[in-house]
Amino acid sequence: MKYAVRCPVYSTESVEVIKSSIEVIFFPLSFEITEIMGTRYLIYTSNDQETLELLRDLIHNLRIIDTVRKRLEQNWNGTSTFFKFDKQAITVGRFRILDDSAEDPPLGSILVELFFEEMNRFEIFLKWFTPPTKGGRIVQN
Repeated sequence: MKYAVRCPVYSTESVEVIKSSIEVIFFPLSFEITEIMGTRYLIYTSNDQETLELLRDLIHNLRIIDTVRKRLEQNWNGTSTFFKFDKQAITVGRFRILDDSAEDPPLGSILVELFFEEMNRFEIFLKWFTPPTKGGRIVQN
Protein backbone atom coordinates (compact mmCIF):
# COMPACT_ATOMS: atom_id res chain seq x y z
CA MET A 1 0.00 0.00 0.00
CA LYS A 2 1.08 3.52 -0.75
CA TYR A 3 -0.79 6.68 0.11
CA ALA A 4 -0.63 10.38 -0.60
CA VAL A 5 -1.99 13.42 1.19
CA ARG A 6 -2.53 16.52 -0.91
CA CYS A 7 -3.82 19.91 0.17
CA PRO A 8 -3.93 23.26 -1.63
CA VAL A 9 -2.49 26.28 0.17
CA TYR A 10 -3.79 29.55 -1.21
CA SER A 11 -1.95 32.88 -1.11
CA THR A 12 -4.09 34.09 1.80
CA GLU A 13 -3.15 31.04 3.89
CA SER A 14 -0.10 30.15 5.93
CA VAL A 15 1.70 26.98 4.89
CA GLU A 16 2.71 26.41 8.53
CA VAL A 17 -0.85 26.75 9.85
CA ILE A 18 -2.21 24.31 7.28
CA LYS A 19 0.69 21.90 7.83
CA SER A 20 0.32 21.88 11.62
CA SER A 21 -3.47 21.44 11.31
CA ILE A 22 -3.01 18.37 9.12
CA GLU A 23 -0.38 16.92 11.44
CA VAL A 24 -2.94 16.82 14.26
CA ILE A 25 -4.58 13.85 12.51
CA PHE A 26 -1.39 12.26 11.21
CA PHE A 27 2.02 11.80 12.71
CA PRO A 28 4.34 14.71 11.85
CA LEU A 29 4.84 14.55 8.10
CA SER A 30 7.58 15.78 5.82
CA PHE A 31 5.55 17.65 3.25
CA GLU A 32 6.85 18.79 -0.10
CA ILE A 33 5.55 22.10 -1.35
CA THR A 34 4.74 21.89 -5.04
CA GLU A 35 3.16 24.43 -7.35
CA ILE A 36 0.56 23.12 -9.79
CA MET A 37 -1.08 25.57 -12.20
CA GLY A 38 -0.33 28.54 -9.96
CA THR A 39 -1.51 26.98 -6.69
CA ARG A 40 0.80 25.72 -3.97
CA TYR A 41 0.13 22.23 -2.60
CA LEU A 42 1.37 20.43 0.46
CA ILE A 43 2.05 16.86 -0.65
CA TYR A 44 3.11 13.88 1.42
CA THR A 45 3.55 10.31 0.19
CA SER A 46 4.30 7.17 2.16
CA ASN A 47 3.98 3.42 2.13
CA ASP A 48 4.04 3.25 5.95
CA GLN A 49 0.56 2.27 7.15
CA GLU A 50 1.52 3.13 10.74
CA THR A 51 1.46 6.86 9.90
CA LEU A 52 -2.31 6.45 9.37
CA GLU A 53 -2.95 5.23 12.93
CA LEU A 54 -3.87 8.65 14.37
CA LEU A 55 -6.33 9.22 11.54
CA ARG A 56 -7.73 5.72 12.02
CA ASP A 57 -8.15 6.29 15.75
CA LEU A 58 -9.88 9.62 15.11
CA ILE A 59 -12.30 7.98 12.67
CA HIS A 60 -13.08 5.29 15.24
CA ASN A 61 -13.45 7.75 18.13
CA LEU A 62 -15.78 10.02 16.14
CA ARG A 63 -17.81 6.96 15.17
CA ILE A 64 -17.68 7.73 11.46
CA ILE A 65 -16.27 4.36 10.43
CA ASP A 66 -19.22 3.59 8.14
CA THR A 67 -19.02 6.97 6.41
CA VAL A 68 -15.31 6.63 5.65
CA ARG A 69 -15.69 2.99 4.63
CA LYS A 70 -18.50 3.95 2.24
CA ARG A 71 -16.32 6.65 0.63
CA LEU A 72 -13.38 4.24 0.25
CA GLU A 73 -15.58 1.57 -1.32
CA GLN A 74 -17.43 3.98 -3.62
CA ASN A 75 -14.19 5.53 -4.85
CA TRP A 76 -12.40 2.21 -5.43
CA ASN A 77 -11.33 1.91 -9.08
CA GLY A 78 -9.44 -1.38 -8.97
CA THR A 79 -6.06 0.07 -7.98
CA SER A 80 -6.78 3.10 -5.81
CA THR A 81 -9.35 4.90 -3.70
CA PHE A 82 -9.65 8.19 -1.87
CA PHE A 83 -11.57 10.30 0.58
CA LYS A 84 -11.54 14.00 1.34
CA PHE A 85 -12.02 16.07 4.42
CA ASP A 86 -12.72 19.73 4.92
CA LYS A 87 -9.51 21.77 5.21
CA GLN A 88 -11.21 24.74 6.85
CA ALA A 89 -12.75 22.51 9.53
CA ILE A 90 -9.34 20.98 10.30
CA THR A 91 -7.78 24.41 10.86
CA VAL A 92 -10.29 25.07 13.66
CA GLY A 93 -9.89 21.65 15.27
CA ARG A 94 -12.87 19.90 13.70
CA PHE A 95 -12.94 16.88 11.44
CA ARG A 96 -15.48 16.61 8.64
CA ILE A 97 -15.55 14.06 5.84
CA LEU A 98 -16.77 15.47 2.55
CA ASP A 99 -19.31 13.99 0.20
CA ASP A 100 -16.98 13.71 -2.77
CA SER A 101 -19.60 14.33 -5.41
CA ALA A 102 -21.56 17.10 -3.72
CA GLU A 103 -19.11 19.24 -1.78
CA ASP A 104 -16.36 21.57 -2.86
CA PRO A 105 -15.43 23.88 0.04
CA PRO A 106 -14.18 27.36 -0.91
CA LEU A 107 -10.76 26.79 0.68
CA GLY A 108 -10.45 23.32 -0.76
CA SER A 109 -10.12 19.91 0.79
CA ILE A 110 -7.46 17.57 2.05
CA LEU A 111 -7.28 14.56 -0.24
CA VAL A 112 -6.11 11.20 1.07
CA GLU A 113 -5.44 8.85 -1.84
CA LEU A 114 -4.58 5.19 -1.26
CA PHE A 115 -2.95 2.89 -3.82
CA PHE A 116 -2.92 -0.91 -3.72
CA GLU A 117 -1.20 -3.53 -5.85
CA GLU A 118 -4.16 -5.89 -5.63
CA MET A 119 -7.74 -6.10 -4.40
CA ASN A 120 -6.77 -8.40 -1.52
CA ARG A 121 -4.46 -5.73 -0.07
CA PHE A 122 -7.27 -3.18 -0.29
CA GLU A 123 -9.65 -5.53 1.57
CA ILE A 124 -7.09 -6.15 4.33
CA PHE A 125 -6.50 -2.42 4.70
CA LEU A 126 -10.24 -1.69 4.72
CA LYS A 127 -10.81 -4.21 7.51
CA TRP A 128 -8.05 -2.58 9.59
CA PHE A 129 -8.87 1.07 8.84
CA THR A 130 -12.67 0.93 8.73
CA PRO A 131 -13.87 -2.49 9.92
CA PRO A 132 -17.46 -3.59 9.34
CA THR A 133 -19.93 -2.38 11.97
CA LYS A 134 -23.41 -3.29 13.08
CA GLY A 135 -25.50 -1.02 15.26
CA GLY A 136 -22.53 1.31 15.68
CA ARG A 137 -20.22 -1.40 16.99
CA ILE A 138 -17.33 -3.09 15.21
CA VAL A 139 -18.21 -6.61 14.08
CA GLN A 140 -15.47 -9.10 14.90
CA ASN A 141 -14.93 -11.76 12.24
